[in-house]
Amino acid sequence: MVYIKELIGLFALIAIVAASGYKHSYSHYDKYDKDDKWDRHDKHDHHDKHDHHDKHDHHGKYDKYDKDDKWDKHYKHDKKHGSDVELHKLCSWNVVEFEKCNLRSDAWHPLKLDAGRNYIPENNVPTGFAFSQDGRVFVSLARERKGVYATLAYFHLKDVRDDCCPKLRAYPSDEANSLDAECCNEGNLVNVKRFTVDRCNRLWAVDKNLLDLNDKNWVLGSPKLVVYNLGSNKCDREVKIPQEYYTHSAQGLDSVLVHSEPHKPEDAHAYIPDTYNGCIVVYSYKQNKFWKVCSPEFYSDAKYSKFCLETRKGKDVTYYRNELVYDCTLDYKREEAICHSVSSLDEFTVPLCELESEETARCSPDSLNVKFLGQKCKDGQTGTHHLNPKNQVVWGVQELNHGVACWNRENKLSPDAVNVVVSCSQRLPYVADLALTNYDLAPFCKSRKYHKDETYVVVLSNNRASIRAHGFDHKQENFAFYFFSESEALECNPQCAPHKHSHHKDSKHYEPSHKSHHDYSRPYSYRYKKSKESVAEQ
Repeated sequence: MVYIKELIGLFALIAIVAASGYKHSYSHYDKYDKDDKWDRHDKHDHHDKHDHHDKHDHHGKYDKYDKDDKWDKHYKHDKKHGSDVELHKLCSWNVVEFEKCNLRSDAWHPLKLDAGRNYIPENNVPTGFAFSQDGRVFVSLARERKGVYATLAYFHLKDVRDDCCPKLRAYPSDEANSLDAECCNEGNLVNVKRFTVDRCNRLWAVDKNLLDLNDKNWVLGSPKLVVYNLGSNKCDREVKIPQEYYTHSAQGLDSVLVHSEPHKPEDAHAYIPDTYNGCIVVYSYKQNKFWKVCSPEFYSDAKYSKFCLETRKGKDVTYYRNELVYDCTLDYKREEAICHSVSSLDEFTVPLCELESEETARCSPDSLNVKFLGQKCKDGQTGTHHLNPKNQVVWGVQELNHGVACWNRENKLSPDAVNVVVSCSQRLPYVADLALTNYDLAPFCKSRKYHKDETYVVVLSNNRASIRAHGFDHKQENFAFYFFSESEALECNPQCAPHKHSHHKDSKHYEPSHKSHHDYSRPYSYRYKKSKESVAEQ
Protein backbone atom coordinates (compact mmCIF):
# COMPACT_ATOMS: atom_id res chain seq x y z
CA MET A 1 0.00 0.00 0.00
CA VAL A 2 2.86 2.32 0.90
CA TYR A 3 4.56 1.41 -2.34
CA ILE A 4 1.43 2.31 -4.33
CA LYS A 5 1.15 5.67 -2.54
CA GLU A 6 4.82 6.43 -3.23
CA LEU A 7 4.33 5.47 -6.87
CA ILE A 8 1.29 7.75 -7.19
CA GLY A 9 3.24 10.58 -5.58
CA LEU A 10 6.12 10.05 -7.98
CA PHE A 11 3.78 10.21 -11.01
CA ALA A 12 2.15 13.34 -9.60
CA LEU A 13 5.56 14.98 -9.18
CA ILE A 14 6.54 14.06 -12.73
CA ALA A 15 3.25 15.49 -14.02
CA ILE A 16 3.77 18.75 -12.13
CA VAL A 17 7.33 19.13 -13.39
CA ALA A 18 6.25 18.34 -16.97
CA ALA A 19 3.40 20.80 -16.81
CA SER A 20 5.67 23.46 -15.40
CA GLY A 21 8.25 22.84 -18.10
CA TYR A 22 5.64 22.94 -20.88
CA LYS A 23 4.16 26.10 -19.45
CA HIS A 24 7.57 27.69 -19.25
CA SER A 25 8.34 26.61 -22.79
CA TYR A 26 5.02 27.95 -24.08
CA SER A 27 5.43 31.25 -22.21
CA HIS A 28 8.92 31.69 -23.62
CA TYR A 29 7.67 31.04 -27.15
CA ASP A 30 4.74 33.38 -26.64
CA LYS A 31 7.07 36.06 -25.33
CA TYR A 32 9.39 35.62 -28.29
CA ASP A 33 6.49 35.87 -30.67
CA LYS A 34 5.04 38.97 -29.05
CA ASP A 35 8.39 40.65 -28.56
CA ASP A 36 9.67 39.67 -31.99
CA LYS A 37 9.69 43.35 -32.87
CA TRP A 38 12.04 44.10 -29.97
CA ASP A 39 14.11 40.97 -30.66
CA ARG A 40 14.71 41.95 -34.27
CA HIS A 41 15.68 45.47 -33.29
CA ASP A 42 17.98 44.03 -30.62
CA LYS A 43 19.68 41.90 -33.25
CA HIS A 44 19.74 44.89 -35.58
CA ASP A 45 21.53 46.95 -32.92
CA HIS A 46 24.45 44.50 -33.03
CA HIS A 47 25.14 45.30 -36.66
CA ASP A 48 27.66 47.95 -37.42
CA LYS A 49 26.72 51.12 -39.24
CA HIS A 50 28.07 49.80 -42.51
CA ASP A 51 25.65 46.88 -42.43
CA HIS A 52 22.84 49.24 -41.56
CA HIS A 53 23.43 51.37 -44.64
CA ASP A 54 23.87 48.28 -46.81
CA LYS A 55 20.42 47.12 -45.81
CA HIS A 56 18.95 50.45 -46.76
CA ASP A 57 20.69 50.35 -50.11
CA HIS A 58 19.16 46.93 -50.78
CA HIS A 59 15.77 47.96 -49.50
CA GLY A 60 13.99 44.93 -50.91
CA LYS A 61 15.82 42.60 -48.51
CA TYR A 62 15.57 45.13 -45.73
CA ASP A 63 11.77 45.25 -46.04
CA LYS A 64 11.61 41.45 -46.15
CA TYR A 65 13.61 40.70 -43.04
CA ASP A 66 13.07 43.77 -40.88
CA LYS A 67 9.32 44.02 -40.95
CA ASP A 68 9.09 46.71 -38.30
CA ASP A 69 11.60 49.09 -39.77
CA LYS A 70 10.45 52.61 -40.62
CA TRP A 71 10.54 51.89 -44.33
CA ASP A 72 8.43 48.78 -43.84
CA LYS A 73 5.73 50.97 -42.35
CA HIS A 74 5.72 52.78 -45.67
CA TYR A 75 5.59 49.41 -47.39
CA LYS A 76 2.46 48.50 -45.44
CA HIS A 77 1.11 51.98 -46.14
CA ASP A 78 1.80 51.43 -49.83
CA LYS A 79 -0.20 48.21 -49.80
CA LYS A 80 -3.10 50.00 -48.16
CA HIS A 81 -3.46 52.38 -51.07
CA GLY A 82 -4.42 50.59 -54.26
CA SER A 83 -2.65 47.33 -53.46
CA ASP A 84 -3.79 45.78 -56.73
CA VAL A 85 -2.65 48.69 -58.89
CA GLU A 86 0.65 47.70 -60.44
CA LEU A 87 3.24 50.43 -60.81
CA HIS A 88 5.38 49.86 -63.90
CA LYS A 89 8.78 51.36 -64.49
CA LEU A 90 9.28 53.16 -67.77
CA CYS A 91 12.92 54.12 -67.27
CA SER A 92 15.25 55.89 -64.88
CA TRP A 93 18.56 57.73 -64.47
CA ASN A 94 21.07 57.66 -61.69
CA VAL A 95 22.60 60.75 -63.31
CA VAL A 96 21.08 62.72 -66.18
CA GLU A 97 23.35 62.82 -69.22
CA PHE A 98 23.21 64.52 -72.60
CA GLU A 99 24.23 63.20 -75.99
CA LYS A 100 26.51 66.10 -76.89
CA CYS A 101 27.91 66.88 -73.50
CA ASN A 102 30.27 64.50 -71.73
CA LEU A 103 32.74 66.93 -70.16
CA ARG A 104 32.35 67.87 -66.54
CA SER A 105 33.42 71.34 -65.46
CA ASP A 106 32.99 72.94 -62.06
CA ALA A 107 34.51 76.21 -63.16
CA TRP A 108 32.29 79.22 -62.50
CA HIS A 109 32.10 82.51 -64.30
CA PRO A 110 28.96 84.66 -64.51
CA LEU A 111 29.43 85.26 -68.20
CA LYS A 112 30.33 81.70 -69.13
CA LEU A 113 27.43 79.53 -68.05
CA ASP A 114 27.45 77.35 -71.13
CA ALA A 115 27.29 73.62 -70.39
CA GLY A 116 30.40 72.92 -72.44
CA ARG A 117 32.40 75.04 -70.03
CA ASN A 118 30.26 74.53 -66.94
CA TYR A 119 28.54 71.14 -66.79
CA ILE A 120 27.79 69.60 -63.39
CA PRO A 121 25.79 66.37 -63.92
CA GLU A 122 24.42 66.25 -60.35
CA ASN A 123 22.71 69.62 -60.80
CA ASN A 124 20.68 68.52 -63.82
CA VAL A 125 17.33 67.73 -62.15
CA PRO A 126 14.21 67.02 -64.27
CA THR A 127 11.25 69.11 -63.06
CA GLY A 128 8.57 68.53 -65.71
CA PHE A 129 7.71 66.33 -68.70
CA ALA A 130 5.17 65.74 -71.47
CA PHE A 131 4.58 63.29 -74.33
CA SER A 132 4.39 64.22 -78.01
CA GLN A 133 2.35 62.39 -80.64
CA ASP A 134 5.44 60.75 -82.16
CA GLY A 135 6.66 59.07 -78.96
CA ARG A 136 9.08 61.68 -77.73
CA VAL A 137 9.26 62.42 -74.02
CA PHE A 138 10.10 66.08 -73.44
CA VAL A 139 11.76 67.02 -70.17
CA SER A 140 12.40 70.37 -68.53
CA LEU A 141 15.35 70.97 -66.22
CA ALA A 142 15.02 74.16 -64.20
CA ARG A 143 18.22 76.14 -63.95
CA GLU A 144 18.12 76.49 -60.18
CA ARG A 145 21.81 75.59 -59.88
CA LYS A 146 24.80 76.16 -62.06
CA GLY A 147 25.96 73.56 -64.55
CA VAL A 148 22.61 72.64 -66.18
CA TYR A 149 23.38 71.77 -69.79
CA ALA A 150 19.91 72.42 -71.25
CA THR A 151 16.67 73.61 -69.70
CA LEU A 152 14.51 71.82 -72.32
CA ALA A 153 15.35 68.41 -73.79
CA TYR A 154 13.83 65.13 -74.95
CA PHE A 155 14.39 61.44 -75.57
CA HIS A 156 12.49 58.90 -77.66
CA LEU A 157 10.68 55.96 -76.13
CA LYS A 158 12.13 53.63 -78.77
CA ASP A 159 15.60 54.34 -77.35
CA VAL A 160 14.76 53.06 -73.85
CA ARG A 161 16.77 49.94 -73.00
CA ASP A 162 16.62 47.75 -69.89
CA ASP A 163 14.62 50.27 -67.86
CA CYS A 164 17.33 52.89 -68.44
CA CYS A 165 16.42 56.29 -69.84
CA PRO A 166 18.65 57.27 -72.77
CA LYS A 167 20.80 60.37 -72.91
CA LEU A 168 18.86 63.56 -73.47
CA ARG A 169 18.98 65.75 -76.56
CA ALA A 170 18.65 69.48 -76.07
CA TYR A 171 15.51 70.99 -77.64
CA PRO A 172 15.18 72.61 -80.07
CA SER A 173 18.99 72.53 -80.28
CA ASP A 174 22.11 72.71 -78.16
CA GLU A 175 22.79 76.22 -79.38
CA ALA A 176 19.30 77.39 -78.37
CA ASN A 177 20.00 76.28 -74.79
CA SER A 178 23.43 77.88 -74.58
CA LEU A 179 24.11 80.58 -72.00
CA ASP A 180 27.58 81.49 -73.10
CA ALA A 181 27.80 85.26 -73.53
CA GLU A 182 29.81 84.73 -76.72
CA CYS A 183 26.94 83.04 -78.56
CA CYS A 184 23.85 83.70 -76.43
CA ASN A 185 21.05 85.74 -78.00
CA GLU A 186 17.54 86.75 -77.01
CA GLY A 187 16.07 83.67 -78.67
CA ASN A 188 17.91 81.23 -76.39
CA LEU A 189 16.15 79.36 -73.61
CA VAL A 190 17.32 80.22 -70.12
CA ASN A 191 15.07 78.66 -67.45
CA VAL A 192 11.97 76.50 -68.01
CA LYS A 193 10.47 74.68 -65.02
CA ARG A 194 7.32 73.07 -66.46
CA PHE A 195 5.58 73.21 -69.83
CA THR A 196 2.74 71.61 -71.80
CA VAL A 197 1.96 70.04 -75.17
CA ASP A 198 -1.46 71.08 -76.47
CA ARG A 199 -4.04 69.31 -78.64
CA CYS A 200 -2.47 70.81 -81.77
CA ASN A 201 0.91 69.14 -81.13
CA ARG A 202 2.57 72.35 -80.04
CA LEU A 203 4.89 72.76 -77.08
CA TRP A 204 4.24 75.82 -74.92
CA ALA A 205 6.75 76.96 -72.32
CA VAL A 206 7.39 80.01 -70.16
CA ASP A 207 11.04 80.96 -70.02
CA LYS A 208 11.64 82.98 -66.85
CA ASN A 209 14.82 84.39 -68.38
CA LEU A 210 16.50 84.46 -64.99
CA LEU A 211 18.81 82.21 -63.00
CA ASP A 212 18.52 81.61 -59.28
CA LEU A 213 22.14 80.77 -58.58
CA ASN A 214 24.26 81.13 -55.46
CA ASP A 215 21.32 82.78 -53.65
CA LYS A 216 21.24 85.49 -56.30
CA ASN A 217 18.86 86.17 -59.17
CA TRP A 218 20.68 86.67 -62.45
CA VAL A 219 18.07 88.44 -64.59
CA LEU A 220 19.01 88.08 -68.25
CA GLY A 221 15.92 89.71 -69.75
CA SER A 222 12.14 89.75 -69.75
CA PRO A 223 10.28 86.45 -69.31
CA LYS A 224 8.78 85.12 -72.50
CA LEU A 225 6.23 82.65 -73.79
CA VAL A 226 7.54 80.36 -76.52
CA VAL A 227 5.52 78.04 -78.78
CA TYR A 228 7.19 75.25 -80.78
CA ASN A 229 5.57 73.28 -83.58
CA LEU A 230 6.54 69.67 -82.80
CA GLY A 231 5.88 68.64 -86.38
CA SER A 232 8.44 71.01 -87.88
CA ASN A 233 10.43 71.58 -84.65
CA LYS A 234 10.38 75.29 -85.37
CA CYS A 235 9.39 78.13 -83.11
CA ASP A 236 5.93 79.37 -84.12
CA ARG A 237 5.94 82.26 -81.70
CA GLU A 238 8.04 83.95 -79.08
CA VAL A 239 6.55 86.85 -77.15
CA LYS A 240 7.78 88.77 -74.12
CA ILE A 241 5.52 89.05 -71.08
CA PRO A 242 5.11 92.71 -70.05
CA GLN A 243 6.27 93.45 -66.52
CA GLU A 244 2.87 94.82 -65.49
CA TYR A 245 1.57 91.23 -65.53
CA TYR A 246 4.20 89.68 -63.24
CA THR A 247 4.81 92.44 -60.66
CA HIS A 248 8.16 92.33 -58.81
CA SER A 249 9.58 89.09 -60.20
CA ALA A 250 9.12 86.44 -62.89
CA GLN A 251 10.17 83.80 -60.36
CA GLY A 252 6.57 82.60 -59.99
CA LEU A 253 5.95 81.87 -63.68
CA ASP A 254 6.54 78.14 -63.30
CA SER A 255 4.08 76.52 -65.71
CA VAL A 256 1.52 77.03 -68.46
CA LEU A 257 -1.85 75.47 -69.36
CA VAL A 258 -3.30 75.78 -72.86
CA HIS A 259 -6.94 75.76 -73.98
CA SER A 260 -6.98 74.87 -77.67
CA GLU A 261 -9.00 72.95 -80.23
CA PRO A 262 -7.34 70.89 -83.01
CA HIS A 263 -9.49 72.45 -85.73
CA LYS A 264 -8.91 76.01 -84.46
CA PRO A 265 -5.29 76.28 -83.31
CA GLU A 266 -5.26 80.05 -83.72
CA ASP A 267 -8.00 80.45 -81.08
CA ALA A 268 -5.80 79.07 -78.31
CA HIS A 269 -5.46 80.70 -74.92
CA ALA A 270 -2.60 80.10 -72.50
CA TYR A 271 -3.04 80.32 -68.73
CA ILE A 272 0.12 81.00 -66.72
CA PRO A 273 -0.31 80.65 -62.92
CA ASP A 274 1.79 83.24 -61.11
CA THR A 275 2.72 81.46 -57.89
CA TYR A 276 4.53 84.56 -56.63
CA ASN A 277 1.75 87.15 -57.06
CA GLY A 278 -1.38 84.98 -56.86
CA CYS A 279 -2.78 85.72 -60.32
CA ILE A 280 -3.30 83.91 -63.61
CA VAL A 281 -1.68 85.55 -66.62
CA VAL A 282 -3.73 84.91 -69.78
CA TYR A 283 -2.45 85.06 -73.35
CA SER A 284 -4.59 85.13 -76.48
CA TYR A 285 -2.81 83.54 -79.43
CA LYS A 286 -5.11 85.21 -81.96
CA GLN A 287 -4.88 88.69 -80.43
CA ASN A 288 -1.22 88.25 -79.43
CA LYS A 289 -2.08 89.95 -76.18
CA PHE A 290 -1.70 89.41 -72.42
CA TRP A 291 -3.88 90.22 -69.43
CA LYS A 292 -4.14 88.88 -65.89
CA VAL A 293 -6.93 87.74 -63.61
CA CYS A 294 -6.63 87.85 -59.81
CA SER A 295 -8.81 86.60 -56.96
CA PRO A 296 -8.48 85.99 -53.20
CA GLU A 297 -9.23 82.33 -53.95
CA PHE A 298 -5.83 82.05 -55.63
CA TYR A 299 -3.98 82.35 -52.32
CA SER A 300 -2.53 79.55 -50.21
CA ASP A 301 -3.39 78.38 -46.71
CA ALA A 302 -0.57 78.71 -44.17
CA LYS A 303 -1.86 75.68 -42.22
CA TYR A 304 -0.74 73.41 -45.07
CA SER A 305 2.56 75.02 -46.03
CA LYS A 306 4.79 72.71 -43.97
CA PHE A 307 5.94 69.55 -45.75
CA CYS A 308 7.93 66.67 -44.31
CA LEU A 309 9.27 63.76 -46.34
CA GLU A 310 11.22 60.76 -45.13
CA THR A 311 14.25 59.73 -47.14
CA ARG A 312 15.09 56.18 -48.13
CA LYS A 313 17.51 56.11 -45.20
CA GLY A 314 14.85 57.09 -42.70
CA LYS A 315 15.71 60.75 -42.17
CA ASP A 316 12.95 63.37 -42.09
CA VAL A 317 13.40 66.37 -44.35
CA THR A 318 11.19 69.37 -43.56
CA TYR A 319 10.57 72.22 -45.97
CA TYR A 320 7.94 74.87 -46.64
CA ARG A 321 6.00 75.65 -49.78
CA ASN A 322 4.25 79.00 -49.99
CA GLU A 323 3.33 79.12 -53.69
CA LEU A 324 -0.04 80.74 -54.36
CA VAL A 325 -2.14 79.48 -57.28
CA TYR A 326 0.05 76.63 -58.50
CA ASP A 327 -1.66 74.47 -61.10
CA CYS A 328 -4.81 74.30 -63.21
CA THR A 329 -6.45 71.63 -65.35
CA LEU A 330 -9.20 71.99 -67.96
CA ASP A 331 -12.72 70.65 -67.66
CA TYR A 332 -13.92 70.81 -71.26
CA LYS A 333 -17.36 69.46 -70.36
CA ARG A 334 -18.16 72.37 -68.05
CA GLU A 335 -15.85 74.82 -69.83
CA GLU A 336 -13.94 75.79 -66.73
CA ALA A 337 -10.49 75.52 -65.19
CA ILE A 338 -9.95 73.63 -61.92
CA CYS A 339 -7.15 75.26 -59.91
CA HIS A 340 -5.45 75.05 -56.53
CA SER A 341 -2.51 76.18 -54.47
CA VAL A 342 0.10 73.56 -53.61
CA SER A 343 -0.12 74.57 -49.94
CA SER A 344 -3.87 74.15 -49.59
CA LEU A 345 -6.47 71.38 -49.67
CA ASP A 346 -9.00 73.54 -51.52
CA GLU A 347 -9.97 73.15 -55.17
CA PHE A 348 -11.83 75.89 -57.00
CA THR A 349 -13.14 76.52 -60.51
CA VAL A 350 -12.98 79.48 -62.86
CA PRO A 351 -15.16 79.74 -66.03
CA LEU A 352 -13.03 79.78 -69.18
CA CYS A 353 -15.20 82.50 -70.64
CA GLU A 354 -14.16 84.83 -67.80
CA LEU A 355 -10.49 83.91 -67.99
CA GLU A 356 -10.52 84.58 -71.71
CA SER A 357 -12.31 87.92 -71.35
CA GLU A 358 -10.01 90.92 -71.22
CA GLU A 359 -12.94 92.98 -70.01
CA THR A 360 -13.35 90.77 -66.95
CA ALA A 361 -9.66 91.17 -66.20
CA ARG A 362 -10.13 94.93 -65.85
CA CYS A 363 -12.91 94.49 -63.27
CA SER A 364 -12.56 94.01 -59.54
CA PRO A 365 -11.56 90.53 -58.33
CA ASP A 366 -14.93 90.37 -56.55
CA SER A 367 -16.66 90.14 -59.92
CA LEU A 368 -14.70 87.07 -60.97
CA ASN A 369 -16.94 84.04 -60.70
CA VAL A 370 -14.54 81.77 -58.80
CA LYS A 371 -16.32 78.87 -57.08
CA PHE A 372 -15.14 76.71 -54.21
CA LEU A 373 -15.34 73.09 -55.35
CA GLY A 374 -14.36 71.19 -52.22
CA GLN A 375 -11.49 70.00 -50.08
CA LYS A 376 -9.16 67.03 -50.50
CA CYS A 377 -8.06 64.40 -47.98
CA LYS A 378 -5.50 64.74 -45.20
CA ASP A 379 -1.96 65.27 -46.53
CA GLY A 380 -3.65 65.78 -49.89
CA GLN A 381 -1.77 68.92 -50.93
CA THR A 382 -1.57 68.50 -54.68
CA GLY A 383 1.06 69.58 -57.16
CA THR A 384 0.27 68.80 -60.77
CA HIS A 385 -3.18 67.43 -61.58
CA HIS A 386 -4.96 66.45 -64.80
CA LEU A 387 -8.59 65.78 -65.67
CA ASN A 388 -9.29 63.08 -68.25
CA PRO A 389 -12.07 64.54 -70.44
CA LYS A 390 -13.20 61.04 -71.46
CA ASN A 391 -14.33 60.01 -67.98
CA GLN A 392 -14.10 63.17 -65.82
CA VAL A 393 -11.55 61.55 -63.48
CA VAL A 394 -8.99 63.89 -61.93
CA TRP A 395 -5.52 62.49 -61.22
CA GLY A 396 -3.26 64.47 -58.91
CA VAL A 397 0.22 64.27 -57.41
CA GLN A 398 0.35 64.01 -53.61
CA GLU A 399 3.96 64.38 -52.53
CA LEU A 400 3.27 63.83 -48.82
CA ASN A 401 1.68 60.48 -49.67
CA HIS A 402 4.49 59.57 -52.08
CA GLY A 403 1.98 58.90 -54.81
CA VAL A 404 -1.06 59.72 -56.92
CA ALA A 405 -4.69 60.23 -55.91
CA CYS A 406 -7.93 60.35 -57.89
CA TRP A 407 -11.42 61.79 -57.58
CA ASN A 408 -14.35 62.05 -59.96
CA ARG A 409 -15.52 65.45 -61.14
CA GLU A 410 -19.10 64.16 -61.34
CA ASN A 411 -19.16 63.70 -57.56
CA LYS A 412 -19.03 66.30 -54.83
CA LEU A 413 -15.43 66.83 -53.79
CA SER A 414 -14.75 65.93 -50.17
CA PRO A 415 -11.95 64.19 -48.25
CA ASP A 416 -13.86 60.88 -48.52
CA ALA A 417 -14.18 61.26 -52.29
CA VAL A 418 -10.39 61.31 -52.81
CA ASN A 419 -8.60 57.97 -53.09
CA VAL A 420 -4.82 57.50 -52.95
CA VAL A 421 -4.28 55.04 -55.82
CA VAL A 422 -0.55 54.35 -55.63
CA SER A 423 1.80 55.19 -52.78
CA CYS A 424 5.41 53.99 -52.76
CA SER A 425 8.06 55.82 -50.79
CA GLN A 426 10.84 53.74 -52.35
CA ARG A 427 10.03 54.27 -56.01
CA LEU A 428 8.22 57.59 -55.63
CA PRO A 429 10.20 59.43 -52.94
CA TYR A 430 9.14 62.78 -54.42
CA VAL A 431 6.67 63.04 -57.30
CA ALA A 432 7.56 66.10 -59.37
CA ASP A 433 5.08 65.92 -62.26
CA LEU A 434 2.24 63.88 -63.76
CA ALA A 435 0.82 63.36 -67.26
CA LEU A 436 -1.84 61.31 -69.01
CA THR A 437 -1.02 59.61 -72.29
CA ASN A 438 -2.64 57.28 -74.81
CA TYR A 439 0.72 56.38 -76.27
CA ASP A 440 1.16 52.60 -76.27
CA LEU A 441 3.25 51.78 -73.20
CA ALA A 442 2.30 48.09 -73.22
CA PRO A 443 5.82 47.04 -74.33
CA PHE A 444 7.12 48.38 -71.01
CA CYS A 445 4.70 46.27 -68.95
CA LYS A 446 6.55 43.06 -68.15
CA SER A 447 3.94 41.33 -66.00
CA ARG A 448 0.61 42.32 -67.55
CA LYS A 449 -0.88 42.93 -70.98
CA TYR A 450 -2.96 45.98 -71.74
CA HIS A 451 -5.08 47.06 -74.67
CA LYS A 452 -3.47 49.34 -77.25
CA ASP A 453 -6.07 52.05 -76.55
CA GLU A 454 -5.29 52.10 -72.83
CA THR A 455 -4.81 55.42 -71.06
CA TYR A 456 -1.80 55.56 -68.74
CA VAL A 457 -1.03 57.80 -65.79
CA VAL A 458 2.69 58.59 -65.85
CA VAL A 459 4.66 60.28 -63.08
CA LEU A 460 8.13 61.77 -62.85
CA SER A 461 9.84 61.00 -59.55
CA ASN A 462 13.09 62.35 -58.18
CA ASN A 463 15.16 61.70 -55.08
CA ARG A 464 14.99 65.30 -53.94
CA ALA A 465 14.72 64.70 -50.19
CA SER A 466 17.60 62.21 -50.05
CA ILE A 467 19.84 64.41 -52.19
CA ARG A 468 19.10 67.29 -49.86
CA ALA A 469 19.74 65.26 -46.69
CA HIS A 470 22.52 62.86 -47.69
CA GLY A 471 24.07 64.33 -50.83
CA PHE A 472 24.00 62.97 -54.36
CA ASP A 473 24.47 59.20 -54.58
CA HIS A 474 25.54 58.05 -58.05
CA LYS A 475 24.66 54.45 -57.26
CA GLN A 476 20.99 55.20 -56.50
CA GLU A 477 18.05 55.65 -58.82
CA ASN A 478 17.60 59.42 -58.54
CA PHE A 479 15.18 60.23 -61.37
CA ALA A 480 12.56 57.91 -62.84
CA PHE A 481 9.34 57.61 -64.81
CA TYR A 482 6.69 55.22 -63.49
CA PHE A 483 3.21 54.56 -64.82
CA PHE A 484 0.04 52.57 -64.22
CA SER A 485 -3.06 51.68 -66.20
CA GLU A 486 -5.97 54.05 -65.67
CA SER A 487 -8.62 51.35 -66.19
CA GLU A 488 -6.89 49.05 -63.71
CA ALA A 489 -6.70 51.84 -61.13
CA LEU A 490 -10.40 52.63 -61.55
CA GLU A 491 -11.31 48.97 -61.09
CA CYS A 492 -9.45 48.98 -57.77
CA ASN A 493 -10.89 52.39 -56.81
CA PRO A 494 -14.56 52.36 -57.95
CA GLN A 495 -15.18 55.56 -56.02
CA CYS A 496 -13.25 57.40 -58.73
CA ALA A 497 -14.75 55.43 -61.64
CA PRO A 498 -17.09 57.23 -64.04
CA HIS A 499 -20.82 56.70 -63.72
CA LYS A 500 -22.53 54.71 -66.44
CA HIS A 501 -24.71 57.62 -67.49
CA SER A 502 -22.40 60.49 -66.66
CA HIS A 503 -22.20 61.54 -70.32
CA HIS A 504 -25.97 61.78 -70.78
CA LYS A 505 -27.52 65.19 -70.95
CA ASP A 506 -30.05 64.32 -68.27
CA SER A 507 -27.34 63.25 -65.81
CA LYS A 508 -28.16 64.32 -62.26
CA HIS A 509 -24.71 63.94 -60.79
CA TYR A 510 -23.16 66.71 -58.77
CA GLU A 511 -22.33 69.77 -60.80
CA PRO A 512 -22.06 73.11 -59.02
CA SER A 513 -23.91 75.89 -60.75
CA HIS A 514 -22.18 79.21 -61.18
CA LYS A 515 -25.41 80.86 -59.96
CA SER A 516 -25.71 78.72 -56.84
CA HIS A 517 -25.69 80.23 -53.35
CA HIS A 518 -24.43 77.19 -51.45
CA ASP A 519 -21.30 77.21 -49.29
CA TYR A 520 -18.98 76.56 -52.20
CA SER A 521 -19.94 79.91 -53.70
CA ARG A 522 -19.05 81.80 -50.53
CA PRO A 523 -16.05 84.14 -50.55
CA TYR A 524 -12.75 82.66 -49.47
CA SER A 525 -12.53 84.83 -46.35
CA TYR A 526 -15.95 83.56 -45.19
CA ARG A 527 -15.04 79.91 -45.73
CA TYR A 528 -11.67 80.32 -44.05
CA LYS A 529 -13.36 81.86 -41.00
CA LYS A 530 -15.86 79.00 -40.90
CA SER A 531 -13.11 76.39 -41.15
CA LYS A 532 -11.28 77.98 -38.21
CA GLU A 533 -14.51 77.98 -36.17
CA SER A 534 -15.13 74.32 -36.91
CA VAL A 535 -11.55 73.43 -35.89
CA ALA A 536 -11.98 75.40 -32.64
CA GLU A 537 -15.21 73.54 -31.86
CA GLN A 538 -13.47 70.20 -32.34
